[in-house]
Amino acid sequence: MAKRRIDSIDGLDVQRWYEKWSEPKTPGAPKRLREGKGCIQTLRRVVSFAVTLRLKGATDLAAVLAEMRFETPPARTSAFSAEHLAALVPAALAAGRPSLALAVALQFETMLRQKDVIGEWVPATEEGGITRPGLRGLTWRSQWALDWTQIDRELVMRKPTSKSNGKRVAVHDLKLMPTTFALIAAIPREQRIGPVVADEETGQPYLRERFVRQFRAIADAAGIPAGVWNMDSRAGALTEAREAGVVVDDLMPAATHNERRTTLGYVRNDLPATQRVARARFGDQN
Repeated sequence: MAKRRIDSIDGLDVQRWYEKWSEPKTPGAPKRLREGKGCIQTLRRVVSFAVTLRLKGATDLAAVLAEMRFETPPARTSAFSAEHLAALVPAALAAGRPSLALAVALQFETMLRQKDVIGEWVPATEEGGITRPGLRGLTWRSQWALDWTQIDRELVMRKPTSKSNGKRVAVHDLKLMPTTFALIAAIPREQRIGPVVADEETGQPYLRERFVRQFRAIADAAGIPAGVWNMDSRAGALTEAREAGVVVDDLMPAATHNERRTTLGYVRNDLPATQRVARARFGDQN
């Protein structure tokens, strides 16, 4: 794909690439729909960036991509749990990854998305931001990652969220988040500058792919099933809160959702809710 000019790409090319990206790793295995979808999302971002540069053919290709539909991967059913967090944190600390431990704790206890904790490296379109040798043309900006300026001296976090393009702010009292609070308390106050989460080897924000690999290696060491991913922490947090009886109207601002159905879509276990309904209708028979 890197050898093709944007103005020569059509929908048939994109469909062929999607099929290639989605191919199973081994014969007979299921298609990798999530990987294919992720590649298409990346392609859309690249083309969108090309549109801002007014590259020839970019606007036409963006219109083509907007009309195309791709097979949707099945909804995930796995959820990261408090037990998983309790196993992962000591394993991360033993591996010399306290920043990763803090990132996962923040995601689970505050319901933030991974991108809102570690940020992302994006094409550099202006001066400023964090740059890194070997990542030519990329920069890291703190508006979508958690920065120490977004946590006040009372440990109240106010974090604009990426999904809302900064219009919604996640507000959490981190003193009430036991694992997060303990990990922050271990960080000297004078070191609480810049990104909250940084790769211990580089001292700079994590690359997404590196963070995911490090998480998986530590999760494996902690005995966390391979089917449980870091991205499942948000769903796990909402599921745990719902099972504890938290009403949806309170869950919505905690997760910075505007609609009830979005919040309920993250709940991975309906049994406690249906049990409450049954007991309300028929009483406790046991």
